[in-house]
Amino acid sequence: MKILLLSIGIAIIGLACIGVTARILLEVTILKKNGIILFPNIRRNKNG
Repeated sequence: MKILLLSIGIAIIGLACIGVTARILLEVTILKKNGIILFPNIRRNKNG
């Protein structure tokens, strides 16, 4: 039973991560087409 719950939890987390990543990629591509940079601070932090 614990294994089943664990696998379900991992699946939900995985789907959530995929959904968030897909949404970010979609927003970035739309913004690049429009020529607007909405998150300059986040990019600077990632680069250091």
